[in-house]
Amino acid sequence: MPIAEVVGFGAAMDYVSAVGVEAIADYESELAAYALERLAEVGGVIRTGLRQSVRAGIVSFNVEGIHPHDVAHVLDSRASRSGPATTAASR
Repeated sequence: MPIAEVVGFGAAMDYVSAVGVEAIADYESELAAYALERLAEVGGVIRTGLRQSVRAGIVSFNVEGIHPHDVAHVLDSRASRSGPATTAASR
């Protein structure tokens, strides 16, 4: 039985209930907006993904001339996640 997982899930639900889903979503949106603003300041960065109004707290981008795995390797020490980019940049 996954007892530890159930206890952890219960604690997570208590946290989400205490903070509030809307507050968490607002903070997530603020973080994504901040990341997108900062990425706009970096030359050679191509932002991909959905418009800010419909995106979750996920920021997708490529760096011109650098393989995505190399970018991910550098960012790995900063708890970033890499994955395939979406082609829905115009949504």
